[in-house]
Amino acid sequence: MWTTELTTTINGSAATAWEVLITPGLWAQVDSGHYKEVMYPQKTLEVGMKGKMKTEKSPAFSFKVVSVDATKQEVVTSSPIPAGALTLTKRLVPGNSGFQFQEEVTATGPFAGLFAKIFFEKQIKGSLPAQHEAIKKYVESN
Repeated sequence: MWTTELTTTINGSAATAWEVLITPGLWAQVDSGHYKEVMYPQKTLEVGMKGKMKTEKSPAFSFKVVSVDATKQEVVTSSPIPAGALTLTKRLVPGNSGFQFQEEVTATGPFAGLFAKIFFEKQIKGSLPAQHEAIKKYVESN
């Protein structure tokens, strides 16, 4: 298993951030430096639905929505990797001024460690700060 996580404090509306998290059509608009294409059949994320995306540093890959909890403001998606899965958990946690955007990425399966060394350390862990900064900039300016 391999895991990385990042927490970013955002001084803005959690409702705006939540809209970004659950609306795939906004992902490339908010972070065009990371998301190149997002294909999803619905306007907002729905449990069990599948989509596909292409990022700056990866080929197109599929994802499935595992959970969307508006009360906890948490979204979980999963993507297949050989003999395992890559799970992304994104949540918004209220704070004194604004909120925290927490993201955890976990790879499971017998090849998770190998994929981490070859791909995930650079492509995922290396890109999370810029992704969080893009969301922060969008939320704080809207």
